[in-house]
Amino acid sequence: MNFRSVKNLSRRKIAPHSNVRVGATLQDTCEKNKTQRIGTWNVQTMLKTGKLENIKIEMKIQDIDILGLCEIRWPDNGDFWSENIRVIHTNSTKGQAGVGISLNKKWGKRVTNVVTYSSRLCLVKIESTPNNLAIIQVYMPTSKADDEEVEAVY
Repeated sequence: MNFRSVKNLSRRKIAPHSNVRVGATLQDTCEKNKTQRIGTWNVQTMLKTGKLENIKIEMKIQDIDILGLCEIRWPDNGDFWSENIRVIHTNSTKGQAGVGISLNKKWGKRVTNVVTYSSRLCLVKIESTPNNLAIIQVYMPTSKADDEEVEAVY
């Protein structure tokens, strides 16, 4: 990906209390002359009713192709389809952390490999042209965390 061609489009918010961050790349990776939109969102928990529906709505309204998710807090690793959205996620530890990636139908069908290293690190490989993509979603403790919590990540 040519990072010089990435535009920041995260200034607008669709849903109240939504902190979706979205960028777009102008590089042709899947369809000719189509801008690919990739975003990230610290959802803070996916245990609340309707949170997955909120993610699907945000992806549709903002036309997001790939959305990285942090602090999912689901208990198990998983890979499932919900309507036209594929969600790949890691488990949480002690009800904390957990990361995931949601992909629209076009990109979800192109996933070739998924590697979950821990509850804070997930790698998804996607078939693309001219080069395959590796999407890595990471959630790290903030600078306010104590050293023990940071060291536990490694």
